[in-house]
Amino acid sequence: MQSCDRRFDVQQYLTREESAAYLSAKGLKITKTTLQKLATVGGGPEYVIFGNRALSAPEWLDRWPSRNLSRGARPARRRNYLASLLCFAPTNKAVPGT
Repeated sequence: MQSCDRRFDVQQYLTREESAAYLSAKGLKITKTTLQKLATVGGGPEYVIFGNRALSAPEWLDRWPSRNLSRGARPARRRNYLASLLCFAPTNKAVPGT
């Protein structure tokens, strides 16, 4: 049997409530229930289960927002303008014969 050299230090992990406070203090306003939902549907920060608690390490919480950032979309006015230039503007006109 192989022994595991990793030491589990519960002091280095945060509960979901503590994780929400940690992320909020860094400017990402998020609640404990949102973290619970993300754990269910996917897309949340990494965590481990210890007993009946989900625990996250601060470095996992620091990495999580950067994995989920996306480039912002163009404003709707700009998209509509570009679509009109390309003759792809949506219309509500019925097509004859349909």
